Amino acid sequence: MRANRRQMSATGVKRDQNPIEVAGRRVWEEIKHRVPLFPKAYLPADETLEVVNVPASAVIPATKPLFDVGMVRTKVRSVNLGHFERVRYVAMLRTVGVVGNIEVPLSATKAAAIADHFEDEQAKFSSVAEEAASRYVSGRDAIRAVVEKARAHWHSDCRKSALQKSPKPKGKTNLRLS
Repeated sequence: MRANRRQMSATGVKRDQNPIEVAGRRVWEEIKHRVPLFPKAYLPADETLEVVNVPASAVIPATKPLFDVGMVRTKVRSVNLGHFERVRYVAMLRTVGVVGNIEVPLSATKAAAIADHFEDEQAKFSSVAEEAASRYVSGRDAIRAVVEKARAHWHSDCRKSALQKSPKPKGKTNLRLS
């Protein structure tokens, strides 16, 4: 028992920590160099961005609607982003946990490419994290729980990266919900 406690102390693990959380953090630290941080990893410094205020209560469509293609709505307001690809970009940021004032590329093509790449990386993340998690825990449910904790750490780092202030490029514009 003392030997186990000494080893736990040496590795920085406390007795009151959740083992799934500890394993999730280890998995994230192990694989974070292989996973890009969205969206900053794919936005050039000179990209023209538009600041859009999207509150947490806004409804973002999952599929391309027949009418009002680029619209994001709350109960009382709406904002027209112009293209469904830009709506998908906002949905990607929402998945990561970014709400409020969001910087969206003016180029719908660029926004679509980043959103597509994010979806691909989500799938790759699951397979890489499952492989790493199997070294720390056994059982499908435990591996799934560790992968979700690692994904939460990835999203947290993406959110910190997205909210990090960079030098303002000359092409910033503002768009608010009306």
